[in-house]
Amino acid sequence: MPEPKFDIKGLKTFKAHEGMPGYSCTLIINGKKACEVFEDCMGGGLQYTWIDVSLEPILKEAAAKLPPYPAKDGMPEIRRDADSLIEDLVNDILEKKEDAKMAKKWSTQIMFKVPEQHRNGQYGIWKVPPTAEWKKKLKDKHPSAIFLDEHPNDWREIVCPKPKQSPQ
Repeated sequence: MPEPKFDIKGLKTFKAHEGMPGYSCTLIINGKKACEVFEDCMGGGLQYTWIDVSLEPILKEAAAKLPPYPAKDGMPEIRRDADSLIEDLVNDILEKKEDAKMAKKWSTQIMFKVPEQHRNGQYGIWKVPPTAEWKKKLKDKHPSAIFLDEHPNDWREIVCPKPKQSPQ
């Protein structure tokens, strides 16, 4: 039997409990609507409203076959489940949307990080055309500036670097 194909349709995000980012969507399994999924950020798992209950075992079997999240920072490895499979699919979609927004901004302004000035999660915006001339002026003023548009695949790591792992 071929590996099942999972997809997310109709993803809608909203501010949920205490401002946390909630979402709702439809899970598609092998091209069929399987269930509506709701994340209300109230502390439990995802909430499922099954449209086609016969697809539920496919989701659970696929999740059981996923490798666990690796152990890190003194925490044990975490076994994957249906919730984590769906959350990974949703996060992939949200990251692609965020990448598209950033790419649009890069076409009209300079977005940069100066490591010694910007804390984790911060970056600068210079509302000038992103030309070589303007970038040179910024680089003259801040030699360590990193231009986010020059790193489209790893700009998140530049803005929010992960802490260095301590030797185990």
